[in-house]
Amino acid sequence: MKKVTYLFGMLAALLTLSSCNEGTDFDIDYTPIAPIGGQYDIIIYEGEDASKSDAEFWASVDVNDNSKVEQLCSYGEVYAYLSNTTDYDSDKAWLRIGGLSANKSFNINAKLSINMGDYTFTGVNVDNFAGNSAKSIGTVNVSGFCKHNGIKTEGSGTTTDYIEFIYSRSDYPGMHYKAVGFKYTGWPEDEE
Repeated sequence: MKKVTYLFGMLAALLTLSSCNEGTDFDIDYTPIAPIGGQYDIIIYEGEDASKSDAEFWASVDVNDNSKVEQLCSYGEVYAYLSNTTDYDSDKAWLRIGGLSANKSFNINAKLSINMGDYTFTGVNVDNFAGNSAKSIGTVNVSGFCKHNGIKTEGSGTTTDYIEFIYSRSDYPGMHYKAVGFKYTGWPEDEE
């Protein structure tokens, strides 16, 4: 009798488990700036010329010209973060360079206009909340773009997103900055 009870118990369990329905796959709700939003590993270059705009300056110099341009950091030292707004705007994004409490000359934290059709972003005289300050510490001008899956990293060979932008801060007149990099891969060899 125990064998029959055991057999019926196993049969009931088998029927119960076989009737489970996982349902359909869940649709993932992406943020409005997917797929390019996220953390970027960047190199920042700095140059000075009060007579030129950011675009004019960077069109006239090479980042490798040490007499006019200084490289401020290497990969793995400073990160840029391209993130959605709290309202999930499809035409706005936050761009932050550095940590939340960072306030060096190249740090920014600004809400920019973004075009998700061609992955470009811009901001003219937008408030800068660098250092995560509650009030603006000046304004920034930013112009840049991303390329989804636009670069293959040298170290790991990972295909990831590319980012490039130029910018300036009103509280550092005449200084021009350029950032280039790739979406953070997590591979240490990409930061060498």
